[in-house]
Formats: sequence, structure tokens, C-alpha cells
Amino acid sequence: PDLNTLDYSVWAMINRELREQEAKFPQNKKETKAAFLKRLRATALGLKKSEVTAAVKSMRRRCRAIKDAEGYFVEG
Repeated sequence: PDLNTLDYSVWAMINRELREQEAKFPQNKKETKAAFLKRLRATALGLKKSEVTAAVKSMRRRCRAIKDAEGYFVEG
């Protein structure tokens, strides 16, 4: 996961956005799977390009850290 941009950054951004949306839902709101998938897609496509670009650009730093750690786990 240290080298997968989706794992260490993009999914976290999506998850944060989804939870912020859900915090505004009425307590009794029920969401269908289809509605959730639609909201998930819209949320992912609505991420700021600058945030996604920054996540991808951090790859070089992460690769160096993993090399320095000789393949062992590194902190984000």
C-alpha cells in the first residue's frame, strides 16, 4: 500500500468527502446501493485535480523511503 496512490491518498480523500456528506444526512435517511454508487462516483470525479496531482507526485518520495527502509514498512 505504500506505493499505491489510491490506497494511501485518493481513497482517503474520497472517504473524507463521503463522511462529510453523510454527516449532513437526516438520521433516518436510507441510501440504496445504486444511490451510494452514484454518490461515490460523483465524489471521486469531483476531487480537486490539485489534490490528486499532489498525491501522485508524492510517489517519488515514497519510493525513496521504501528503498531506504530496504522494502520494509514506512510511515506516510
